[in-house]
Amino acid sequence: IKINEIIEFLEEIGINKYKKIFYLGAYVYPEEIKNQNTIAYGCLGDTIFIEHKDDIVENIWFVSNNRDTKLNTEIVNLLNQIGSKYNLLLVDNYPVTEKIVDLKIIDEIESYFKRNKEILFTN
Repeated sequence: IKINEIIEFLEEIGINKYKKIFYLGAYVYPEEIKNQNTIAYGCLGDTIFIEHKDDIVENIWFVSNNRDTKLNTEIVNLLNQIGSKYNLLLVDNYPVTEKIVDLKIIDEIESYFKRNKEILFTN
């Protein structure tokens, strides 16, 4: 995927772009220090990071710090749109939540978020 293509797509669907990204150890936050090879889009603790090299997307990762009990339908719809356009899977390799989600199937995304909220709030 060309970086300009995915930027244009994300801007068309109206997701916010962060101007700067802050790296802190193993964590990445859409704040202070600008990284030329990574861009971030999102809001309210749900962020999509896109790492690129030579104008080609190398990695896309998703971080959710939105821990309220309400299902965030905006991020579900956003992930579904990206997954449908680019035929992507979400791979969660965290030991407790380990799961592969087909982002073209909105029910799978919703189920993934509901399952993760149950795990996070009961453990």
